[in-house]
Amino acid sequence: MLCTEYVDVRKLIDSAVDRIKSQLGKGHRVVIDLPADLPPAPADAVRVERILHNLLDNAVKYSPRGGDIRVFARRDREQIVVGVSDQGIGISTDDQKRIFANFERVESLASGIKGTGLGLAVCRFLVEAHQGKLWVESQPGQGATFCFTLPLGETTT
Repeated sequence: MLCTEYVDVRKLIDSAVDRIKSQLGKGHRVVIDLPADLPPAPADAVRVERILHNLLDNAVKYSPRGGDIRVFARRDREQIVVGVSDQGIGISTDDQKRIFANFERVESLASGIKGTGLGLAVCRFLVEAHQGKLWVESQPGQGATFCFTLPLGETTT
């Protein structure tokens, strides 16, 4: 069950980035790109911060040393689109179709990286509970961008 209230997405992003900074020892740099007029969204702050943390954690794990991780948000009609981009090795179209399922890990990407294959499945579940969508944009060798939406209309609590 969601505990929905109007939340400042900017603050949630800042908080998730602050929490992930301890993992940035690999030399990553986080770049935050947010418009000044980003409206509040009806959402469960704890759950949205969990989504952001999972996406940021993956970006750190799968990015090369010294790579930039970009976090952005923008209004798109009646929703907010939030995204996390990395400069990792990218994800093939075939693998993109299955990475949001429970316990799915792309073995060619996961070599030596710890995880259960549940992070993206949890993100998908939480985004859909907000009546949003979660997707990835990626090509092998060109990094990945994971995006999700938060509708700006009333959501169920």
